[in-house]
Amino acid sequence: MTKIRNSIAVCKEIFGSWHYRALFFGITIGFVLFQIWLAHYSMIAFVFRNDVFSSTDRVEVLWSAVVTFTTLFPFDVKFLAVITTVLVGINITSLVYYLRRQTRILRNVGGSTVGILVSMVGVGCSACGSVILSSLIGFGAATRLLTFLPLNGKEFNLLAIGVLAFSTYWIMKKIVDPRACHVKV
Repeated sequence: MTKIRNSIAVCKEIFGSWHYRALFFGITIGFVLFQIWLAHYSMIAFVFRNDVFSSTDRVEVLWSAVVTFTTLFPFDVKFLAVITTVLVGINITSLVYYLRRQTRILRNVGGSTVGILVSMVGVGCSACGSVILSSLIGFGAATRLLTFLPLNGKEFNLLAIGVLAFSTYWIMKKIVDPRACHVKV
């Protein structure tokens, strides 16, 4: 229970500054837009590659991608995306706070990076498949893999939430007790 209280106290300390709150909201909004636009990559790329579309049309396409995410995707997909995005925002904000206080954090940077990358593997939908996964192993193989998974690819988001939560906890722990090793006396 003390560890949870320490983490909450660290969050209050970090987010007590408007700089870190602004960083958190910027990262969170940027990451959710990145996820949404990555799920609609082919449509957005088509519009931006063709000179037929005006800049107003391009902005409308970007906005329509956001609207379709809020209306078209099922609740569980939106819920997992929001949880992942908030954890990414907290994780990166905490990491920036910690990096400003400490100079060595190689293990925690790696954990944060892994969590963020794993969360991006599942971006997409179960109908058309994961955008990143299909580009890594091919569309057909990704579609087959997603049909064999019991949650249709949401496993990647759940794994990312676990990795990000652990990484955020680890960073909070390092902020509370920044010593590299404990010496028993």
